[in-house]
Amino acid sequence: MPTSLPRPLIRSRGANRARDAGNATVEFLLVSILVVAVALGVIQLAIVLHVRNILISSAHEGAHYAALADKSLDDGESRAQTLVSGSLGGIPATYATDQILLNGAPAVELTVTARVPVVGTWGVGEQRITAHALAEVPRG
Repeated sequence: MPTSLPRPLIRSRGANRARDAGNATVEFLLVSILVVAVALGVIQLAIVLHVRNILISSAHEGAHYAALADKSLDDGESRAQTLVSGSLGGIPATYATDQILLNGAPAVELTVTARVPVVGTWGVGEQRITAHALAEVPRG
């Protein structure tokens, strides 16, 4: 008795289209979630770097200003505060100024600490920047 082999199932083109219906919507949703997550990560990185650059610039400017012969530590701190508030808006920051010796020479140290704004649920933290400037010493 000859045995017949099972016939392969042949599906019509219409059957494949019916099975694939709705795949584009699901793929779009999954890819969109990934794209939005990556975009938010890039935005968060840009914000952190912007805040860092502003703090570095303001701390150095304030330290150099306080190191001038006719200026005080409070003047340098005030200068840094003006620059940070003008550039970063309402981000609160703390300032600390001190006179130190840097390799035996009088210098000014200014530290600025500010919180990093958050996009999403990550990135909470503080940035602390310390700047130094050699103090001008009046001669004569």
